[in-house]
Amino acid sequence: MSGLPEDIAAAGSRLAPAWPITDLIAVNPLLGVQELGFEGAIDWGRRMLGLRGHLSLDQFRRLHQEGRIERADLVAALHRRIPQLQSAAPLGGGLTTPVDVLLADLLHGAAQPPAEQHPLGAAQRCDRLLGGELADAVDAEVLKWCAAFLGSAQAAWRMPGREHGFYAAWRRLAPHDPRLRRLAAGSDAVRQLPEDALSTVDWALARLAVPDRHRQRELTEQLLRTPGFSAHFRWRTEHPELLHHPGDLTDLLAVRLAYEALAVDRLCRERGLEPQALSDLMEQYDTVPAVTPPGNERALQIAASLGLEGLTQQLLDELSQVLELLPSADRAWVWLDAYEWHYRDRLLTSLSAPEPAAPLDEPSVQALFCIDTRSEGMRRQLEARAGGRWETFGVAGFFGLPITLRHLDSEAETRLLPGPLAAVATVAEKEGPGTGSALDARLRSGALAGAHRSAKAGPLAPYSMAEATGWIAGPLAAMRTLRPSAGRRQHDERPQLELEAGLTSEEQVAWAEATLRPLGLAGRFAPLVLIVGHTSIVENNAYRAALECGACGGHGGGHNARVAAAILNDAQLREELRGRGLEIPAQTLFVAAEHDTATDHVALLDLDSGSVAVAVADTQRRLRQLLDQVRQDLDEAGAELARERARLLPDAWQPRRRARDWAQVRPEWGLSRNAAFIVAPSSVVRSVDLQCRTFLHSYEWREDPDGVALTTILTAPGLVVQWINAQYYFSSVDPEVLGAGDKTLHNVLGDVGVLQGPGGDLLLGLPWQSVGYGGELFHEPMRVMFVVQAPLERLDALIADNQLLTQYVTGGWITLVAREHACEPWRVRLGAGGWELWQAAVPRPYDDRSGVQNATLANPAHAHARRTHTETE
Repeated sequence: MSGLPEDIAAAGSRLAPAWPITDLIAVNPLLGVQELGFEGAIDWGRRMLGLRGHLSLDQFRRLHQEGRIERADLVAALHRRIPQLQSAAPLGGGLTTPVDVLLADLLHGAAQPPAEQHPLGAAQRCDRLLGGELADAVDAEVLKWCAAFLGSAQAAWRMPGREHGFYAAWRRLAPHDPRLRRLAAGSDAVRQLPEDALSTVDWALARLAVPDRHRQRELTEQLLRTPGFSAHFRWRTEHPELLHHPGDLTDLLAVRLAYEALAVDRLCRERGLEPQALSDLMEQYDTVPAVTPPGNERALQIAASLGLEGLTQQLLDELSQVLELLPSADRAWVWLDAYEWHYRDRLLTSLSAPEPAAPLDEPSVQALFCIDTRSEGMRRQLEARAGGRWETFGVAGFFGLPITLRHLDSEAETRLLPGPLAAVATVAEKEGPGTGSALDARLRSGALAGAHRSAKAGPLAPYSMAEATGWIAGPLAAMRTLRPSAGRRQHDERPQLELEAGLTSEEQVAWAEATLRPLGLAGRFAPLVLIVGHTSIVENNAYRAALECGACGGHGGGHNARVAAAILNDAQLREELRGRGLEIPAQTLFVAAEHDTATDHVALLDLDSGSVAVAVADTQRRLRQLLDQVRQDLDEAGAELARERARLLPDAWQPRRRARDWAQVRPEWGLSRNAAFIVAPSSVVRSVDLQCRTFLHSYEWREDPDGVALTTILTAPGLVVQWINAQYYFSSVDPEVLGAGDKTLHNVLGDVGVLQGPGGDLLLGLPWQSVGYGGELFHEPMRVMFVVQAPLERLDALIADNQLLTQYVTGGWITLVAREHACEPWRVRLGAGGWELWQAAVPRPYDDRSGVQNATLANPAHAHARRTHTETE
């Protein structure tokens, strides 16, 4: 058993943790193999999971036919991947060029058959040797017990013994399961297993004859048999403090391996297989290599597509040599690169104005929005309001406050911070003036819902509940269907917040300076500064957390905004900041707000309580007039943004109505089509229509002399951005392996996740409705580009000193583009180091609203429906 816990931890690290769906946090699903680089990680996923990892060759070619990928994009991508092409000589005495040969292969070459997936686990190896079906049978049993254990949190009849952990509960109940006889000799076999999970893992590995040198790999493969539940058990392993009942990766492996060991042992005895034969089988860990077509066959096909006649052997050999520069399996990477840079070239062209907008001298209102792509639209609409009174900034939506919220009406606590961070403070809801009615309504609603659930759970509930409540439930359901807005709470009264623990006065001062100074706010505060979190208020949506603020742990950012505003309105804190050279004028007032991205309504918070109420009462007519104007601007900007978003939605429903419809599977597009992360002064993006595709973080490098803020931005919000981007990417290119399927077929498993239909594995990633419509993609699956305005030497130093940034940049997970000053051209960071001057393959401004290229693979019928809806508005 020596080293077994370490082997289990190493095996689990190959999986990305899956947070519960109620706290859904986007994660790069190949996080565990991130060090292999983007292409290497996808190759690993292909062998181990059957992952595709990119759009198909047919999809890329269709995009080329539609003009979404142009010939110039492909040529530039070929030169980036194969630099020697730029100096390569023509072939056949000038009949063609190496670039034309490779272009012909990209456009007309035969598709390569998928490589064989590696067998996972001892049972599947036995199946291949003996022709059995052990692996699938074991999977079915493990999935059944995982669902029973994890679904018990919300179930009326719960799995007994959960408090002792997953393995202990299973070991107690499994002997009574009649299906056990399909795999094991009898119920006594389970009773004789060791009492603790780790000993059972050790016992099973020995019975399966797994050599010590292959032990870690076997454990990894066992987990990959059920990657969804395994990913969630990894999260449970890493967050035991958040669990009501224990159960970690060791428990899961003990159950899995016990089934496999008992099943393989029984099969071997039935077939008369000697123990040595099993040992020999376990040595067979290598994948069958893919067969590569002969070079001349590929060359002949390309020659025909180029119309070359009278081929000589010398020309065929030259064609084959050129084609060897781009193996068939690598063509997708050239297509992806061309696809990405078609968008990037146009974005960078739009950001290369000779004279970017200057910061406003005396704005009336400043607003700090989340970096979320959906905030870009609201910022753009506000800054376009008459008089130029608005100046907006971007910052991570938890506003740098790693807090946990303790609710007033329940014992639950909510983490309002990015997943990888640890909370340092606790904020509690408290009763106060004006919150009583809202709290009473919340408590009554919760009590009624709880009583209804309890009543339904009884064995005769379907009969009694239908008789007792059907007469009112039916009309209510009809009203909610026909009038989605009926019965929704219209007021926005909230309990007061109180900082209970953490964040000392000194820490609050340090937080305020670290948050405000790098944004470029020092010395130029407006009379009113909004701090705007965001939420998404939708009905009957298991994936609501995926629409919420990722920086707030899949929850709304209003609480963080309220805490931030209260801290920044504190007179003593302002005095401390003045001593640090950061002066906030006495007349400046910070007000919290929350942007509902499903309806584009922005609510101002806490106007009737705390320092805000005092300021409004004391000043003042001017401030009250300004607040009235702010409300009007927010309403007008929100309405215009809602009309803009309506043109992208696949049907004629208005965004504000669809968010309230309990049958709507697509209340909004969320962060679909995200493609870039811009870290630069707000003036760089002012007046540029980025079409809700970019994360925006304001940053003035001169206010960050030691580079600490830039390091934090690129490795904290930057981490969240890359994880979100990867989640959308893989949910789009391979929805069957790393997506969550069709929402309409989902069954919610407690607060953990969803299953497709009645059973199976826990689904990873996003549902199809988040990335596509019908059979067509809406999201454009591409890797995110980081666009940074900062000294290149500083970025080089950060990459060299930070393993995460090194993996991102050199591994191809992101593309980094930077410049030091607004008057300079952009430069692209090369993976191996150094910078290259950016030049657009087709120098054209960014505007993808022409035609239907908004929706990457849009169906013309869907485009017509959008145009018709727009014309009738």
